[in-house]
Amino acid sequence: MRFTLPNGGCKMLPMTEVRMRINSQERTTICVYGKSDGEPILGRHTLAAFGLAADHEAETLVQPDMFLS
Repeated sequence: MRFTLPNGGCKMLPMTEVRMRINSQERTTICVYGKSDGEPILGRHTLAAFGLAADHEAETLVQPDMFLS
């Protein structure tokens, strides 16, 4: 899969689906493989699958209001 980097460049990275658990909830979500020594990151897609979002000021996860469109 092709990804756009913060500096505007592009990089091809392998991806797959994985089963994840946060507390007692389980979901199937996308996993993108980066550098082997890189820090694991929960992406926006995975957080949304669990009904969560990042509160950057408090540096924690929150349950935001969900919107239907």
